[in-house]
Amino acid sequence: MRYYASKIKQIWPEGTDAKQVFLENAYCGLSISNPNFYGKKLAAVIDFLAKNFNQSLLITSGYVYRFHYNLFTEDSHTALEEALERERFYIEYELNPVLEALDARSQSKISFIHWHDIISKDEFKEIFVEITQFYNSELNFKCELKDMAEDFIDFKTLKNERKICWSKDEAVNLSVNFLLEETAVFEFLVRMRYTVDVYPGEALIALREIKKYSNAPPGLLQRKTVELDILRRGRNKFKQKEKLVEEI
Repeated sequence: MRYYASKIKQIWPEGTDAKQVFLENAYCGLSISNPNFYGKKLAAVIDFLAKNFNQSLLITSGYVYRFHYNLFTEDSHTALEEALERERFYIEYELNPVLEALDARSQSKISFIHWHDIISKDEFKEIFVEITQFYNSELNFKCELKDMAEDFIDFKTLKNERKICWSKDEAVNLSVNFLLEETAVFEFLVRMRYTVDVYPGEALIALREIKKYSNAPPGLLQRKTVELDILRRGRNKFKQKEKLVEEI
């Protein structure tokens, strides 16, 4: 039988005190498009959080995918319904079974919240205005975010699994809206004292070295990101592995 384990790949920004990171609270946005958030891989991510942080918050991020599904339909309501259906399926068949299998100690360290419950708060709406102003005023950051959005659209167009029904500029704008909302959620979470973003995969490139922008919102300047590799291991090796934080 094969198991999966999480191993630290990189901590951003570069030069971050690794030991300090694990004294802070963590969060993890559960991307429904990331295969590392399914099955035993998801269990490995949550196991990493429970073993290395005192408190971790999981965010079910299906709601933000309304921007993604809107690429393939002109009806924003249809896009929202598709996103919500994907999220309902994910929570019922992927997330809940993993959480229910946790021991009592781990369960006490893990909580979760819906993306919509964050963005509906008045505090978030104020933060979103700040993030948008920063995006519009800082040309280099704006270019980095737009480049990410354009790369994503080019990738989707190349794959051609579903036809994008907008012009490229309009499609890029939808993807930028996705990234701006995501960035505002990160800012909100830091202000709620969840300062470490744990993600199995590549962190948002535009936010890796955010400290180069002295005028960036304060939460983004405090935020750290722990990128994880998800490794497949044999049963014995998995049982004998040491606490991953000690590998740093």
